[in-house]
Parts: sequence; C-alpha cells; structure tokens
Amino acid sequence: MAKILSVKELNVYIKGVFLDEILLHGIQVYGEITEFNVSGGNTYITLREDDYNLSCVKFGASEPMTVGSRVLAFGSVAFYEKGGRVSFVAKSIAPYGAGEAAAALAKIKDAMRKEGLFENRKRLPGFIRRVAFISSVSGAVVHDFLSVLSGRRKIDVRVYDTRVQGEGADADIIAALTSAVADKSNDCVVIARGGGSAADLSVFNSERLARAVAASPLPVVSAVGHETDYTLCDLCAGHRAGTPSIAAELIASVLDAAFDRVGKAAVALSGGADALYGRKIAGLLAAGEKLSALTRLKTAVCEGELKHGAARMNFAARALLTRFAASVGSLAGRANAGAEKLIRDKESRFIRCDALLSKSGPLQILSLGYARISKDGKPVDGADGVNAGDNINITMRDGVICAVVTEKRKAVLR
Repeated sequence: MAKILSVKELNVYIKGVFLDEILLHGIQVYGEITEFNVSGGNTYITLREDDYNLSCVKFGASEPMTVGSRVLAFGSVAFYEKGGRVSFVAKSIAPYGAGEAAAALAKIKDAMRKEGLFENRKRLPGFIRRVAFISSVSGAVVHDFLSVLSGRRKIDVRVYDTRVQGEGADADIIAALTSAVADKSNDCVVIARGGGSAADLSVFNSERLARAVAASPLPVVSAVGHETDYTLCDLCAGHRAGTPSIAAELIASVLDAAFDRVGKAAVALSGGADALYGRKIAGLLAAGEKLSALTRLKTAVCEGELKHGAARMNFAARALLTRFAASVGSLAGRANAGAEKLIRDKESRFIRCDALLSKSGPLQILSLGYARISKDGKPVDGADGVNAGDNINITMRDGVICAVVTEKRKAVLR
C-alpha cells in the first residue's frame, strides 16, 4: 500500500532532498535574461536557454541588467516548501558574453539601419480626422486610448482587433495594418498593447512586422507598454509612444496644434486685412486730396479759358448778328416784292380758273336741263345701278325729286 503524505510533509521532504544534494549547491548557471525586476530591495530575474526557463533571486539590490544580455549566476538551488516553488538563489550575477537572442536582434537591427528603414519615417499629418487603432480589445488598452481622446477634440477611431503576443501574432498585426491602409478614410495608424514581459513583447521585434510598419503609406505610432528598450516596431514607426494613453495625447496634441495654427492664421489674416484696409484707405484719402487739388486747379484754368472764349464768342456773335440782320433786311425786301408779284399773278390766274369752272361746274350743267340721280346717298351713273322698286333722288338745278323706279329699259343713245 502506497504511503500517504500531506502536502506539508511532501514539501518538507523535497526541501530536505534539495538541501542534501551537493550538486545543487555552490554552482554557476549561465543564461539569457528575459525578465528583470527589483522588488522589496531584492533582485528577481528569469534566465532562458532555448525553451527552458529558470527563476532566480538575489537578495539585496543589484546593478540594473539589460533584458537580452547573457549572465553568469553563482549560488544554489532552493526549494520553498510553503509555496512549492523551485528557485535559484544567486549570491552574485555577472555578465557572461552576449545573449543569442540579443545578438540576433542586434544583427537584424543593424541590417535594417543600413537599409535606412529607421530614417525619414512618415510623420503624423497636420490634421487628423480618423485613427486606425490596432490592438486586442480584450485588455484595457482600447479603453485607455479612447478615454484620453473623449475629452479632447472630435476624432473618429476605428478599432482593428488582433492578437498582440504569441506565435503568429506578428502576421495578425500585419493583416490588420494592411486593412487599415486600404481604408482611405484613415489618416494614421496606432499599434498598441499594454505592458508585459520581454517574451510577451517579442512580437514587436519581428522583422516582418517592422518592415511592414516601415513600408506603410500611413503614418504609424508604436504604442507598446514599455519604456526602457526600443523594439524594431518602435524604430520603424513614425512616432514612438511609451503607452497607448501617451499615443492618444500625441494625436490630440496634433489636432490641437492644427486648430491653434488655424486660429493664429485667422488672427494674422484679420490683422493683415485690417492693415491692408488701413493702407488702402490712407492711399485713397491721399489720392482724393490730390485729385481735389488738381480738380480745383483745372477748374480755375478752364473757368478762365471759358470766360475768354465766351467774350470772343459774344463779340463774334454780335458781329455776325449785325451782318445777318443787314442780309436779312435785304432778303426780306426782295422777298416781299417777289411775294407781292406772286400774289398778283396767282390772283389773276385764280380769277381765270374760276370763270372756267363756273362754265363747266355742276350747277351750270344742271341749268341746261340735266339732272343728277342718286340712290342711298350714292350717285347712279347708269341704268344698271337701279332696279324696279328702288327709291331714287333726282337732283335738278332748282330742287330734288324723290321717285320710285317702276320700269327699267335699255336704250341706245345716238
């Protein structure tokens, strides 16, 4: 039958095994630092080699260490029975060559620097209306970003949900970045995540992701929750913000600056317009004064010339009128004599014509026994003009006879 032990009994036993095992005491262990933290006056680090990790503690503060560097730690393996946790208790920690991951990252970084991918990065535009925000919606990152913008000027934010750690996360972020760039309404991109360990943030050292950020036609802000080291994504982005909240402040400040420039431009334009208006008014007043003076001078000159011309015209008119009066008098005399002779000639001719008309006039003809026939007030010049039963008027030299036609006959006059 198997022996039954309590958790306490088993952990105390395991601790004794660790204490009795000489190989676990006074040894040196090397590895690459993946995490470094100082808490409660003690130093805590995690060493890694390939896929293996070892938690280490050094009681008392140590010199700051760089994540990715390789160190050699001297100490012993300890088992804490209350927590059931194995840890390496280091008495000293010293550099031990270069870390493989750090060396590989440094090599990639150097190659990208030589390609110029860290230079001439696309900066934020002067005016931002819409932001593409790439992050995981499961954390507080999106809330932090939006809460900062909520009290500022109106900016639209479209969130692209994606993983931000783990294997294949870089491909997910690249796909989100491609979608954001394809949307022409976006003005810039923010790639963000909260804090985490070096392993959690390693996706932002992906060469594929860094090159995609460098090639983005839209400005990119890298807002990864770390302050100490720059990732490849930070170096290829147009701007680096220590946290998503700082990224929101950065974008809001760009818009604030844009509105400030517009306000200053409006003030400058108003001032310039006022100054220009003042100069134009002053110029117009000066031109008006000059024109008024010239007008007065010209008026005086013209007035003198007009008076002189009027005097000459008056003299010439009086002379002309004198000659015209003499000529008119002569013409009037001749015209009067000619008119009197013409009147006499016309009077004699009128008398002759009147005598002729009297001989051939209607009354003279009627006095010879002829008559004038009319019907309905119109003259009748032949038998065809009347019919039996018509009322006719017969005008004779001494009166008018009203008659009714009783018969009409054709007759031949000889």
